[in-house]
Amino acid sequence: MTEVLLHDLSQQLQTLFELEQNYDAGFALGRHILRYWPRHLSTYVQLGQAALAVGLYTDAADLLRRALSTDPLAGELWAGLRQAASALGLEEEVNVARQHERDLRTSFGGPGASDMARATVAASVEDWPQALRYYYRAYAAAPERMDIALGTAATLYRVHHYESCLNISLTILEQLPYCLKANLLVVRCKLELGGAPEEMKPYLETAHSLDPDDIYAWRWFGDPTEPPPEPRATLPAWERGEKSVNQ
Repeated sequence: MTEVLLHDLSQQLQTLFELEQNYDAGFALGRHILRYWPRHLSTYVQLGQAALAVGLYTDAADLLRRALSTDPLAGELWAGLRQAASALGLEEEVNVARQHERDLRTSFGGPGASDMARATVAASVEDWPQALRYYYRAYAAAPERMDIALGTAATLYRVHHYESCLNISLTILEQLPYCLKANLLVVRCKLELGGAPEEMKPYLETAHSLDPDDIYAWRWFGDPTEPPPEPRATLPAWERGEKSVNQ
């Protein structure tokens, strides 16, 4: 069977949903991708947003929850989950998602904003000392919130507090073992602290299963003046006649 780049099928998935609005074909292609890359974060994001767009609210909520367990700092995913939960009448989840959305979008960082929202704004302009002050306050008030813990860990990495970053990242992985940024932070901190390669292998393998072309890793940690890494992950070609689970 012909092998193709995962990157190319991800681009095709985006085209089917956003330009052609061919949701049946898009859901079928998404299922095909997940058959071979069952943890692929980008596919869960695209499928969740598409399911929301066509009113498949139960599917959308499930897909977005899965994506958020991998990327809990994504404010736009919390916004999508809020919409899906609202349509399903899940008021408690609506309230949780709304608070996360407000805390993780820089437009909510004005007067009366929470410490987490202020940390988000400071981090967005790379004011790491200010961000860390707000993250610490937010984390002390709500240590159970993994988005706050992850923001704190990521900022500790930026200010070279690798031991503290590593400890918080490992704590996050106890709750969210497939949190992509936490896995990447563990690897990066262990490298800085002189860890052995075998210590990093399971975290690298998990990160690869979630982000096989290192697109998220490049966005979060790469040099913005450099191009993204060359796509290399492959899977069997998709036959457009494959059926979606929704058909």
